[in-house]
Amino acid sequence: MKNLIQVLEEYQEYHTKKITQTTHLIGVPLIVFGIMILFSWFSFNFNPFILIPFMWVLIIIVSIYYIYLDLKLGSILMLIFVLMGIIIFAIDKYSYTHISGILFLVTFFGGWVIQLIGHIFESRKPAFLDNILQIFAAPIFVLAETLVRLGFRSDLAKIINKNEFMKENNGNNHN
Repeated sequence: MKNLIQVLEEYQEYHTKKITQTTHLIGVPLIVFGIMILFSWFSFNFNPFILIPFMWVLIIIVSIYYIYLDLKLGSILMLIFVLMGIIIFAIDKYSYTHISGILFLVTFFGGWVIQLIGHIFESRKPAFLDNILQIFAAPIFVLAETLVRLGFRSDLAKIINKNEFMKENNGNNHN
């Protein structure tokens, strides 16, 4: 299994321009929220009184993966996912409603449209088209990128801002 640095480096190669990174800051959370809405409509039913929405199973599985990659980033993502799950429960009580259906369509497909606009400017196809597992890299990359921009996780800045560092170094070489 890859480590955090490998995951971020591979994902960053497909997201080198600020516009692409910005569209992903908006698009990735929308898509994640949409997927969670969809998974909230289906449940494991153990009896009439106990049901566990697939959404919570998904949250547990991906949170374990992200915590494996990085304890702090994974814990923050888990908290974000849990908050999203609570919001979704308030909206649909874990069953399909007209509102949750519209919200799913808007967030999921709207998020993809926003991301694809970024890839038009990037002039490169999305990473998941080369490796479907890259879809799992997006949330942790977006969180790492956000924390780097806010002045946290400077240890990840060289990976997240790889092209900026390369431009600076190339500029310094010409002096």
